[in-house]
Amino acid sequence: MADLLTHGHATKFPGEKLPESHPAVQVIRLNEKNLPGDMLGQSPRHPANSLPIEERISMILRERSLSIVDLMDDFLKRPQYSRMPIRNRSFLDVPTFRRAICYAMGDQWTRLAMTSAEFDALVKKHMRLDAAHGSQGTDVQGFGQPEPLILWMPFAYAVQKMSDGGKYDIQLRGKLSAEQQALYDKNQADIKAFEAQTASDSRFDVGGFIQSSNTTAALEGMRAKQAVKQREEDKPTGKRGARVGEVNFAKRLICERLMKKHSTVRAALKDIDDSGDGVLSREEIKKMLQDFNLMKYFAFYTGLQRGDLDVKVVETLLDEVDSSGDGIINYDEFSASIMKAAN
Repeated sequence: MADLLTHGHATKFPGEKLPESHPAVQVIRLNEKNLPGDMLGQSPRHPANSLPIEERISMILRERSLSIVDLMDDFLKRPQYSRMPIRNRSFLDVPTFRRAICYAMGDQWTRLAMTSAEFDALVKKHMRLDAAHGSQGTDVQGFGQPEPLILWMPFAYAVQKMSDGGKYDIQLRGKLSAEQQALYDKNQADIKAFEAQTASDSRFDVGGFIQSSNTTAALEGMRAKQAVKQREEDKPTGKRGARVGEVNFAKRLICERLMKKHSTVRAALKDIDDSGDGVLSREEIKKMLQDFNLMKYFAFYTGLQRGDLDVKVVETLLDEVDSSGDGIINYDEFSASIMKAAN
């Protein structure tokens, strides 16, 4: 092989720090807590930002000949041999709804330039609460609050109809496959059942505001239980300033995040146990939590903070399973503690 000609020397240019407004820096700053419209602004080729987000989505669907109903449904399907539980095909939690739209848009997601305010408007428009009372859901479920759920199919059908006009009405009436028709019928039945349950169990009826002595007593009992649970969640635990609710939330989040890649929490811990002796150090577990963007840390190259859980919460969680204080943790005990809170 011929030698590489270098003429006796190589020139190295000094590194240049990019300004904060540079597109490359803004792309690096993207994470699960923001949307492309918050960081990148709008594409010059995209329609004016004054258009509602539904119209912008429908224009991309029409231009690319996409079916957002089928794409979002494909996102929800599990692989044939997946060990994960079957997703609810009628209601989605807020993060899954956001990921489903991103999956449907594909390489047009950045071009869509959806902002957090626009996404919140979509959520509020199609949100139903998982419990029959008047508490308002948020993007992140608060301690003692019901999980906000999204009726994704009404959103998808409305946007698809906006992009196709009357053609989509005809397709719905005559060209749906048996599987699509069954899914659509099940969704409609779930919506009606949910509204009927809300009307009977809550102070809000489908036809208007209805409040009886029975519903009032039920609501008061539910509020009392929530108040007791909130007081329990607010109690301090450990010696690092964390609360019970924060530690329990951390356990649920760790379980959810690890089981996206592994079949169990124990399998995730075993994967980093190089010696195979069944124990891990606190530092090994914290490094794994950083790799899964769970424990907060500052990225080396960008200097940006990543992760969702405060260090004091993670340390308090580890204190619970490190009773001897030697920094060595049996990961069977750790996984049992995580799964107990998650269930």
